[in-house]
Amino acid sequence: MGAEYQKEVSEARGQFVQPPILMAAYNCNTAEDFLFETVKKIRSSELEEALLLLPFSAACDIVRMLPTLLDRSDHAELLCRLALFLLKVHHAPLIANHGLLKHLIQIQAKATMRLNEQRDMVGYNMHALQWMRRDIESADSEQLFHDATVARRSRDKRARTRQAA
Repeated sequence: MGAEYQKEVSEARGQFVQPPILMAAYNCNTAEDFLFETVKKIRSSELEEALLLLPFSAACDIVRMLPTLLDRSDHAELLCRLALFLLKVHHAPLIANHGLLKHLIQIQAKATMRLNEQRDMVGYNMHALQWMRRDIESADSEQLFHDATVARRSRDKRARTRQAA
């Protein structure tokens, strides 16, 4: 659907082209936007099953769109999960297709960059929260979070001993 719409837009040369009904319903202007909105609507537990139902040609189209989506999206985790599962399922044909190889290399670079950005942001936020906790505890001369921290550590320790046994 998206490729046909993009072809119509390119042939229209600046004239308005009515988007397909589904794209209009999701308020999407491009095939990439439509793919992203559709994937966001799929439950996390059902994503892999939904991707298994796709034909290889649709998987190739998704691989072509992923670098663009990774450039402008905050949902890097979802898009990386999508890319990794498609690569796992269709590994041999995707690697054999030289036209898709450049897209796969772009996906690797952009996904690594986005995931590193998110990892850095999480680390920064965790450090800020720890600093705030220490600041509050020192200002009040009380350990507000001490009991909860001790309880969590003991629960984690018990869970690890159960797993080891």
